[in-house]
Amino acid sequence: MTKDSAIYTKNRVQQLRGFYHTAQIGSPSKVAKFMGMSQSTITMQIQSLEKALDTKLFNKVRGNFTLTDEGKMLYDMSAPLIQSVDNIYEQFILQKTKSAVIKIGASHASLAYIIPTPLNDFRNEFKKVRFTIDNLDFEEATAQLQANKIDFFIYPSSKNLVEFDTTPLASFAPILLVNKDNPLSKHGKVSLHDLKEQELLKIDLHLITFPGLPNLVESLGSKHNINFEYSDWEIAKTFVKNNLGVALVSQVAYLEEDANIKALRLDNYIPKITYNIYSKKGRTINPITASFIEHLKNHYRYSLT
Repeated sequence: MTKDSAIYTKNRVQQLRGFYHTAQIGSPSKVAKFMGMSQSTITMQIQSLEKALDTKLFNKVRGNFTLTDEGKMLYDMSAPLIQSVDNIYEQFILQKTKSAVIKIGASHASLAYIIPTPLNDFRNEFKKVRFTIDNLDFEEATAQLQANKIDFFIYPSSKNLVEFDTTPLASFAPILLVNKDNPLSKHGKVSLHDLKEQELLKIDLHLITFPGLPNLVESLGSKHNINFEYSDWEIAKTFVKNNLGVALVSQVAYLEEDANIKALRLDNYIPKITYNIYSKKGRTINPITASFIEHLKNHYRYSLT
């Protein structure tokens, strides 16, 4: 027995790792690249394992490795072990960073409506994770991400910036909120021209997520006897509930229905708005932050269809 083969005989887990990945990939040379080893090392692992078990594990045809019947038996037995061993590193890093701080930038709507529910669910599993969430406009968010002051930000924008990775998170349609006693509530469909005779609540511009909407509304000649200089969608919904006007909002602000309010779709006239996750290209995100991003995407996966 050579010195090298003696080493592999003692390291059963390493032998099984080489065997397992070769069974999956079918080529020792490709396995070597995947595991960061030389091809001769992978070949030695397989040969020493076959010798120790006195069993042929692979059929070898033109550099292609396929499992023998005995090899399939060993693969079924060893796969759970190797998968568990390979997962230890990732789990260790994840556990180590459970007390990490996740730094997020967010638009008003993202902060008020998109983040809270999935964040609450996430914290039930990762109780030690701390979050800092800043309400930023788009320019502030891009500057802070560029300076590594935040890990990512969520914003309703169609912009794809070359220095950032842009991942669509959720899409929401524009809706018109009217009181249940408003004649429009009986309409199956509503057009923008129906707004002409309505008292349209003019909300703060920082809440507008639909490009060109202010100009569009002004062109309709709608009445604006109630103007909010600083407000949020919740205030607009309260005014609608009290039949003091109608309000154009994003569907994201009306995820829970109210018996006194009717929501009318307007996406035939105004396009849906997509909220994106922006992260910095080339920057490694720690595992706990990456896990939260995946949690967000999974939570809103149906809204993009």
